Amino acid sequence: MEAAFAPFILPAAIAVIAATSFVARGRWLRLGLSVAGLLLVAEGLVANRPPSVAMLGGLLSIINIFALTQPLLSRRKLGEEGALLRARHLPMLTAADVRRLLDEGSFTNARAGDVLMREGAVSQSLQFLVSGTAAVTVADAIVGRIDAGDLLGEACLIPDGRASASVRIASDTARLWFIPSDRLHAFLGANPRIAEALAQASLAALQAKLDGANRERLDD
Repeated sequence: MEAAFAPFILPAAIAVIAATSFVARGRWLRLGLSVAGLLLVAEGLVANRPPSVAMLGGLLSIINIFALTQPLLSRRKLGEEGALLRARHLPMLTAADVRRLLDEGSFTNARAGDVLMREGAVSQSLQFLVSGTAAVTVADAIVGRIDAGDLLGEACLIPDGRASASVRIASDTARLWFIPSDRLHAFLGANPRIAEALAQASLAALQAKLDGANRERLDD
C-alpha cells in the first residue's frame, strides 16, 4: 500500500507548497507549509529518498508549526490585564503584539487623590487604567470619569502634546499600566503596525471621552 502511494507523495507536497504560496496568507500559509513538510517526511521515509529530504520536510514542518502555536502561547501569557487592553482597544493586534507593548511599560498601583496628569501640562506617558476609577476635571470642575479599561494620556502620541484636563484617582485604590512618551515613540517607530493600531485606539478613546463629557453637560 505504501509503495502504491509513494510516487504521488512528492508531487502532492510540491502542489501544496505551490497552492499555498498563491492563495494563502498568515496562518493558512503556515498551515500549508506544515502539511507540505510532513509530506516530504513521508516521501523520504517511504520512497527511500536521501535522508536530507525527510530532514528538510521535518524542518519545514517544525518551523511553521512552532509559528502557528506562538499566538496561542502568547495569549496564555498575556494575562487578564493584557487581555482587557486588547479586547477594549487593540483587537486588530495579535496577543504577541500586545504583550510586546505591555513589556515596554510598567504596572503601578495608585491611591485616592493621586494625580495622573495635570491640565495644560505636556503629556509624559500613555496610561491604561486596569482597575479603579478616576475623575476628569477642567478648571477644577469635574467634567467626566475614567473607568477600568480606559486609556488616558493619548496626547503623548503627539509631539509636545498637552493634557486637555486633569485626571485624579477617585477610587480608594487603582492599578494602571503606563509607558513614558520617549520610550513609546521609540517603540512605535520600530513597530508601524502597532503604531497604527494604537493611533486608531487613541482616536476612538478621545471620541468616547468627548461624547461622555457632552452627555455630562446635557445632564447638568
